[in-house]
Amino acid sequence: MSDENRTDVTVNLMDVYGKTINDKVEIIFYNQNVSSLSQKFQVKFQGQPVVLNDVPAFPTGLAKVVITPTNYRSKAIFKNVIGGQDNTISEQFFVAPDKARPKLIDFSDISDKSYGEKLNRILDESEIGANAWNSLDKRNRATILNLSAKILEIEKKFGLQIFNSIQKIESDLLNTRNRARIYARVDANLFDRINNAPQVFDPAPGVAHHFPQNWHPFENNSFKSRNKAGNIQFTFATNNDGLFLADIDLDDHTGIKHAFDVIKHTLTNEDSDPYDLHEILRYSQGIDPEYLLL
Repeated sequence: MSDENRTDVTVNLMDVYGKTINDKVEIIFYNQNVSSLSQKFQVKFQGQPVVLNDVPAFPTGLAKVVITPTNYRSKAIFKNVIGGQDNTISEQFFVAPDKARPKLIDFSDISDKSYGEKLNRILDESEIGANAWNSLDKRNRATILNLSAKILEIEKKFGLQIFNSIQKIESDLLNTRNRARIYARVDANLFDRINNAPQVFDPAPGVAHHFPQNWHPFENNSFKSRNKAGNIQFTFATNNDGLFLADIDLDDHTGIKHAFDVIKHTLTNEDSDPYDLHEILRYSQGIDPEYLLL
């Protein structure tokens, strides 16, 4: 029997909706005082918090806790366990994109969403019907739903009309290379409306946004919403006929870093996964894109 101080730790691991997860989880306490006191727990969460027994406590209670769910992104925190009091770990987790099984993203699901009528109008103008929609890569569908939820939030909160100025989505550009963005034909007044809404949008660099042939970006053509995470960005281009095309996307890596600076995420030069952006919107802004990942 060890004579070290030990106590119980109650662990509640939640999704971005604040519900305790159902998942198999590995939890490792790397003791920062005595390495031999490190512990590994294999735990099954079933919608309720779990109690871990006999965890070393003060003065040897400081541990780096690495939490690795099966279906969610890993996370690491520091916890100082103290005897004689309630010790809890309560953390929220993002679904791991490679484990996501998205639901409520089929064409028949759109009408039931709060933004469904507005999105259906755009899809109709884009000649994207049920077969075309259901044939899209699921991440392309997720991006359109993410953007729709974010745009609706802006309209409700600030009274800034955006949906009505989106004429149609360029369906031929909905592909695996553009899974985190859409290219949409928009009214010219959308540029002016966003440009004149400093309470919602800040000017942003647009040089990293590339447009199809015959579409020409211009100076001061890009704007990003003023959110710490889950920003929507509009970048505009015109053609020789004076028409407008907008590259509309959600913030990539900075969103994940701000939302979860301890999340296990490898940053690359690629766009962030639309499933991560679903989680960021819900976690950081309380916006529900109205589909599920598990």
